[in-house]
Amino acid sequence: MVKYYVASKSKHGKIWISWRDKGINIVSRWIDKYDQGRFPSEYQTEHWDNILEDIKSSDVLILYSEAGEIQKGALAELGMAMALNKKIYYVGSKNDKKCTALEHASIQIFDNLEQIFNG
Repeated sequence: MVKYYVASKSKHGKIWISWRDKGINIVSRWIDKYDQGRFPSEYQTEHWDNILEDIKSSDVLILYSEAGEIQKGALAELGMAMALNKKIYYVGSKNDKKCTALEHASIQIFDNLEQIFNG
């Protein structure tokens, strides 16, 4: 079974929990804490260490971005996945010129999550 790490704005945590409840193997631990807001400074090191462990354990990173969103932490997660030579799927605007990394040949672009999970 493919293991997915998901990178997005934390407000999308419910989306990922819903897919996980349908049997998709999402390994991102942050989705269970998404509604807690930004973690206090004293927990950031542990939080980011967990993210790195989760990305290392995954087969694919999904970067999810809705129209108008400005990604921050998800771009760090994208960089980790690229450094680890993970498969990367991007779901969002194909015309997003704010992130030139999306033009990397190894990144596959999808119109929606259903294409990935039901494909």
